[in-house]
Amino acid sequence: MKKLLIDLGKVIAILLMLTPLVIVSQYEYLEVECCLILLICSILYDIYMYSVISHSNDIQNAKEYYYNYIKDADKKLNLKLTDKEKLETLENYIEDYFEKNTSK
Repeated sequence: MKKLLIDLGKVIAILLMLTPLVIVSQYEYLEVECCLILLICSILYDIYMYSVISHSNDIQNAKEYYYNYIKDADKKLNLKLTDKEKLETLENYIEDYFEKNTSK
C-alpha cells in the first residue's frame, strides 16, 4: 500500500511539474497578477522537484557504487584485499562523493 501511495505521489508530482505550460497556455483567461504568481510558484516547484530527483539519483548511484565496488569487490573479483587497501578504496570513494556533492 505504501509503495502504491508513493507511486501515486510521483505521478501527481510529474503532473504538477507541467503546470507552467498550462498557465502559459491559459494566460488570456487569468488575471495578470494571478498568472504571474502562479507561474512563479510553479517554476519554483519545478526547481524543487528537480533538486529532489537529482538528490535521489545521486543517493542511488552512491549506493550502487558502494555495493558493487567497495563492499563486494573482493568477493566478485576473488581478491584478497588487505584492510589498508580496503580503507584506501573507501577513502577515495568518500572523497569523490564529497567532491560531487559539495560542488553544487
